[in-house]
Amino acid sequence: MAAATDLSLVKTGPSWVDAGSVISYRLVVTNAGPDPALAMVVTDTLPPGVTYQSASGSGWSCHHLADVVVSCTRASLASGTSAPPVLVVVIGPVFATDVVNAAAVASATFDPVAPNNASTARTAVLALDLPPLPRTGSDALISGPVGLLALAMGVVLVVAARRWRD
Repeated sequence: MAAATDLSLVKTGPSWVDAGSVISYRLVVTNAGPDPALAMVVTDTLPPGVTYQSASGSGWSCHHLADVVVSCTRASLASGTSAPPVLVVVIGPVFATDVVNAAAVASATFDPVAPNNASTARTAVLALDLPPLPRTGSDALISGPVGLLALAMGVVLVVAARRWRD
């Protein structure tokens, strides 16, 4: 009888972040057995707009291809256990959007229950609420007693300069 294993992947991340912030995803692989899983690969397809920062996990060997995909391999996982999590860190988009990040696990050992081998995490990227820029130069608004004083001083200086020239 051929070896078989039931791998499952659960991916979690924050429900929301500010635009341009760090997003950390946690991927956990579990083997429900009955046999050990050999030559496992977790593939994390990064969504458009994010910038790869890092990927790591105890017992995992992780590599990335640009800002497109992260691939982490592990030699084996015993039946009835979970591997230490893989942590994938990206910088989120600088604009408001929903980021949907998908990952999947595969193994050289036959897995008859494929639907639980993939998982997604959705993160809402929120626009930053920045205060308006201060007005400067000719578009500055002068108001109140200080504004009237500044205006009066300006008029006095102009008049004095014209009289001095004459």
